[in-house]
Amino acid sequence: MITEDNLKICEEYHWQDDSSKCHRVLGDLDADSGKHVSARKHYDEAMRIARSISNRTVLIEALLARGRWYGKFMKDANAAFSDLNEVLGYATDGGYRIYEADIRIALAWAHLADNEKPIEERKKFAQNEADRARNMSEQMGYYWGKIDAAEVIAKM
Repeated sequence: MITEDNLKICEEYHWQDDSSKCHRVLGDLDADSGKHVSARKHYDEAMRIARSISNRTVLIEALLARGRWYGKFMKDANAAFSDLNEVLGYATDGGYRIYEADIRIALAWAHLADNEKPIEERKKFAQNEADRARNMSEQMGYYWGKIDAAEVIAKM
């Protein structure tokens, strides 16, 4: 696979930011394929690398990916909220509006997975985050933000 080959090159040349991105992509691919043990290993490695370097966008991408996975696939709301609340601060402080929209969509998934709250409350919080992400995406012309927000809304 291309990403695995890229990872080998990045590791050989010690390109830490790109190594983290490769692990994140491999985690996403594994998550989509239902290979959650492998996905977790890749996300955790992406996070380890991202925290060891000073590239904010690499950390944002790693936290977002792992947080989205926890909420959407693993239904672990507490772990999702931990990653997503941390990364939301980085994105809003840095003015990363597209990342913010993606984070809010991931937060919507996390709210839907939060079994500690009644279903109506979960849906309300999820709807608020999805609506906010959709509105932001419409203002920015961010196609995928609109599509992803619609996906969450359709699951309610």
